[in-house]
Parts: sequence; C-alpha cells; structure tokens
Amino acid sequence: MESHLMDRRELLGRAVALAGAATIGGFVLSGSRTLAQDTGVPEVIYTGKEYAFDGPVEIAGGVTKVTLKNDGTMDHHLMLLKFNDGKSMADLPAAMEQGLPGLFSIGVAVGGPGSTAGGTSSSVIMDLAAGNYLAMCLIPDDDGISHAQKGMALPITVTAAAATPAPAMEVSATVELTEFHFMGLPESVAAGTTVWEVKNTGAQLHELGVLALAPGFTYEQFQALMKSTEATPAAEMSPEAGMDMGTPAAAAAPFWSVGGAAPMSPGTTLWYTADFAAGDYVAICFVPDAASGAPHFALGMMSPFTVA
Repeated sequence: MESHLMDRRELLGRAVALAGAATIGGFVLSGSRTLAQDTGVPEVIYTGKEYAFDGPVEIAGGVTKVTLKNDGTMDHHLMLLKFNDGKSMADLPAAMEQGLPGLFSIGVAVGGPGSTAGGTSSSVIMDLAAGNYLAMCLIPDDDGISHAQKGMALPITVTAAAATPAPAMEVSATVELTEFHFMGLPESVAAGTTVWEVKNTGAQLHELGVLALAPGFTYEQFQALMKSTEATPAAEMSPEAGMDMGTPAAAAAPFWSVGGAAPMSPGTTLWYTADFAAGDYVAICFVPDAASGAPHFALGMMSPFTVA
C-alpha cells in the first residue's frame, strides 16, 4: 500500500535543512483542568520500533489506558483498526493495495497513542469494545512505504469488558476534529499532567498530532516551513541520513512529536493524556483530504497553543 499520510520524517528532515462533562459506560469525565497522576484505569503498554510492535495480543475491553513506548529512532504512532463484522486479517492484503480507502472499507480507526519521537512515549484512554483489532503505524518511511507494511502491525483481540466500574476522571478540554479545524483547542494550558477529550465530529479521518517547538522557533516560522513543503514533491525532500529527527537532543531540529491521538474515523472518541512541560506547541493533522489529496494542515488544520 502506498502510504497516503504526509511523510513526517521527510518534513522534519527539510526542517533541519532549513534550520464539558461526558459519561461513557461508568467512565465519568468532569470539567476540571487536571488529571490525577494515578488514574486507576487499567493500562496496557506496547513498545514500538523499526519495524514491529511488542505487547499483549489479548486485552480486556472497557476503559483502558493504552501507552506506546517508542524504542526506535523514528517517529511512530499506534492506530487501532477495529475490523468490521465479517472482516479479518485475511482481507487486509487486498485492502492495503487500495490505500487508505481500502483499509477503512474493512474496519474503523478508533485512534490510539499519537506520533511520538524515539525514546519517548504517548498515552490515550480509550473505551474499547470487544472485537478483533489491528495495531498499525501508518507513518511512511523514507521510501514512502508505511511502517505497517514493513511489519509494524499487530493483531489484537479485545474481550468483553471487565465488570469493575472505571473510576471518575477529570478532563481539561474537549477538542473536536473537523474539516478543517481543532474546535475547542485551548490557547493556553497549565504545565503538568492533563487530559483532553478528543472527538472526531467531522466527515473524514483526522488525527491530533502534537508537536513541541524548540525554544526560539516561532509558530510563524513553523507556518512558513509547512507552507514551503506544500509545493515541494516528497521525492525532493531529502532528510539528513541517520539524523534523529524527533528528540530535543537533536539540537538542529526545530520541533518534535510529543503524542496526541492517532488517526480516528468520524464518530470516534478517546482521551489524550499528557504531562506538558512549559513551552510552545502546535496541534496538527497530516491526514490527506479525501477530495484534493492536500494534507489537512494545508487546509487550516494547524493551531498553536502555549503551556505555562
């Protein structure tokens, strides 16, 4: 499958070169600004690297914290595709040959931990229904082939939800993903641990990518960089070979991935948890528009926020 998600690694390489209350089941969410450090929500942990996931292949359904620990050197996310009734892994090869439309003809993307840099982790809280899933990283490699095609895909079975009720949790904001905006994204966030309810209320697949900007690198510079990539063929964007594009240790990199929500189908909801350090950040969606093929950020789905 030719990947149709924007090639983030090539974007980062070019950057271096350029130098409300809700209840789901028993899971009660209130409108406060903070999330308790110990949530009491059951957690499943997956590790990802070039090019594989490692973690449990059977988990209990219900409200669950899903964490991706990136042990690789590239950015990775973990998107959970829930197979439609009557569909299974046997249908995957033919679907992937058709790109994203084929993939989402056999299942629904319920999201997952968003893209995170090598050596870091990302977490979301999800209300998982019983069924068969596939954990996938759809981020493209330097050759344009998705990490999933290179082996970063893990079948997972979700069993019936546990009978134990989930504890009450607090959210700081509700962020709606739509065409082509992040509705409800806070302009300012308090540093520390927090959680956002993330809902895809649009008609297309969307993600909530969260990028941290390096000190001194402004949102205006970031906008200019993104605009410069819109007219540049991916084949002409040559990243520095072997450079770590994602961590603060890569001093030349003006931004890096710190999580968010992996691609989500319309009508899906999850909760993004984060431990924000003070600084400037950008929310962004790299998913392509179904009509024009342009990345959603080029159509307006890119917004700054500050953590203080």
